[in-house]
Amino acid sequence: MTKPSALSSFAVLSGVLLASLTLPVAAQNSEPRKTDSELINDSAMEILHRTAETYRKSGESEFNVTIQKLENGGEKVSERSAVRRPGFDQIDQHVRSAVIAREERYIQQGKPVAIVIVRVMRDEWPEGTLPGAGYAMYRIDQKTFKVYKVSTYAENTTEITFYGGESPAPGMKGEGVSMIGMEAPDFTLSDPSGKTVHLRDLRGKVVVVDFWATWCGPCRALMPHIQKMHEQLAAKGLTILGLDVGEDADTVAKFAKEQSYTFPLLLDAEPQVTSRYFVQAYPTTFVIDRAGRIAFRGMGSGKPTDLQAAVENALSND
Repeated sequence: MTKPSALSSFAVLSGVLLASLTLPVAAQNSEPRKTDSELINDSAMEILHRTAETYRKSGESEFNVTIQKLENGGEKVSERSAVRRPGFDQIDQHVRSAVIAREERYIQQGKPVAIVIVRVMRDEWPEGTLPGAGYAMYRIDQKTFKVYKVSTYAENTTEITFYGGESPAPGMKGEGVSMIGMEAPDFTLSDPSGKTVHLRDLRGKVVVVDFWATWCGPCRALMPHIQKMHEQLAAKGLTILGLDVGEDADTVAKFAKEQSYTFPLLLDAEPQVTSRYFVQAYPTTFVIDRAGRIAFRGMGSGKPTDLQAAVENALSND
């Protein structure tokens, strides 16, 4: 009998953001505990089994990683290098809940690869895991079953570990610092037509950088407000860049056309640009002032009026 694909039965879940991705752990723990059969998705466990098998066969156990830490919703951030033994050969053990969140496009060594994101809760976490961990999101290559990125969520802290060779940003080591006032990390990305945008070329303008995706409800709710700002304030020196996470050109172009969005939407922000901006949830929106420094950071379903006020304040400061 032919064994079904690990991905064949989760099409209905593809592109769906789990609501608990941005919920505090306390809110998750307030729900009645479900039985194992309700919590564990067969396709998700198959992916975890195949991932464990991949690492058992390769013998890889110790990795040079980059670890980001975000406290209080990203108010303070830090980044460091470390050597970690994450126990991927036992990634399928001590699992209390395993569900596929979605598929994504992920840039690995300069090339797009298809990944699947598996959300896992455990009865026992590997040594070195973020204290108080509630759940983790594993980004796993659909073909090789290699783990590229793990985001672990606790009550007021998120830890993001990169296994793809990313290097820490200069000056980000040590205790957590605020991103407000920091020079905005530079990037060059392309829109669906192939036109490139280089952030540094926009120096002298106020720039909104919005990390989003079509599957993200709060992202879609914010975008009409962003479009309105684009229409009203572009002549005053505002540039808006929507940085899509994990989707291809056709998906983004179709969405923009259907919704009549006219500000630039750029591709392939994950993981190089998302990591530079310490993005842990979507939407995450930044205002960059005319001098190229971060003046505002908003995350999730915050008030559009706060973003509007930050933009107007930045425009008023020559």
